[in-house]
Amino acid sequence: MNRTRVFVMRSAPLLLWAVLLLSAPLACSSPPEPSQPAADATGPATQQTPVILEVTRLVPQTVVVTRIVTPAVSPTPEPTATLPPTPTITPEPTATLPPTPTMTPEPTATLPPTPTITPLPSPTPIPIDWIFRESTGAGAASGQFLIARGEIISDAGDAGPYSPPALVMRCTGARFEVYSTWGGRTVHKTVGGHTIATVYEVDGGHPINAEANSATNSEAAFFRSPEDFADDLLNARQVIIRIFNFGGVRMAGQFEIAGLREQRTKLECW
Repeated sequence: MNRTRVFVMRSAPLLLWAVLLLSAPLACSSPPEPSQPAADATGPATQQTPVILEVTRLVPQTVVVTRIVTPAVSPTPEPTATLPPTPTITPEPTATLPPTPTMTPEPTATLPPTPTITPLPSPTPIPIDWIFRESTGAGAASGQFLIARGEIISDAGDAGPYSPPALVMRCTGARFEVYSTWGGRTVHKTVGGHTIATVYEVDGGHPINAEANSATNSEAAFFRSPEDFADDLLNARQVIIRIFNFGGVRMAGQFEIAGLREQRTKLECW
């Protein structure tokens, strides 16, 4: 582009002359006549100094005008931005879980064989040795009765036929009584009174002294502390009562009394 501009500037005079030659007629080689100025009427004529003109003949020359064609400059396209290649995204490696450990089952505890439980033999039911009676008669025959039969286990010193002895608990209204009968035998009481010396043993235990009162017919002995005596017999199976008869011989009667605790509820006064 710079070289083209310099060439045009240097060729500018030649181009000008070329234009003038093409547009003007060919100049003559004779110099023109100088024009004479008119004489001034008022003054002397002024002597003119001749002017010598040097005419240079212009020889037409062929001017070769070179047309400089500047090639069209194709605009350089803006370089297309080359995007970097899309990076290949490598997926994150899947976390490899450790293999599930094989659970070894706990060894089953081997229980010892269930021992064969030999059932205990059923306890022999306690026999009920008491007989319950209730009477609405008058006098000594009225009331609620629990009666345990017995037997004489010693020499009574008499030969007559007698009934077996008995141990009796009676409720007459709110009155609780316990007495022993000896099958028609008379019992011995102290001289001048009605006290009868009595000794009893519960289930073979140590002897316990007690006092009893004689019945009006002297055939029964009534314990003076019936509640205490009866409480000693609640869980017992047997009691032995020793008493003196009228002839001064100590008699011993044995009575089976099992089941008194279960039977006592039948007596309303105890």
